[in-house]
Amino acid sequence: RNHAAQNLCDPVWDEVFGRYDAVSDVASHYAESLIPAYPDAKVILVERDIEKWYNSMVPVVKDSTNPRYRAFVTKVSYYTGYTSGPVCFRMQQGWTRSESNNDVVKNLKTAYVRHYKYVREAVPSDQLLDFKLTDGWEPLCRFLGKEVPDVPFPHVNDAAEYKARGKRVRNKILKAAAR
Repeated sequence: RNHAAQNLCDPVWDEVFGRYDAVSDVASHYAESLIPAYPDAKVILVERDIEKWYNSMVPVVKDSTNPRYRAFVTKVSYYTGYTSGPVCFRMQQGWTRSESNNDVVKNLKTAYVRHYKYVREAVPSDQLLDFKLTDGWEPLCRFLGKEVPDVPFPHVNDAAEYKARGKRVRNKILKAAAR
């Protein structure tokens, strides 16, 4: 974040992100709010093959299309205070511009295409890095004005790791609900 332009930023987003100067992953679903809120921000765009992305996203969002699952997660969140489930349902529905949670899966690809089109049109070219993970540190560090670290470029967040993390979170929430 460019602190000199702080007064141009959205105080609500500043409250959400606190002291952090960068966001990733889920925050990208809010690009249409974040980009205007932080007009001087550098944006790193990593685009995956749409079919591979879709195939990895369907298992993530498919449960949200089941009304019984949504009701169960909402009830558990009420008793545990862990509200991430219902929040994720709303975020998925909003990002895909679906009329109901039942439409999220069918609208994923349209949302994906719209997202990348929006970012490329909204961010000035000198503030945008269309980054390929296979390119490693060099273009990323050059774009950010940082030295290339003397460590291999990380390759994490694969499907197995994501699934294991989800299982850990579910177990934590279910243990809290059991109490």
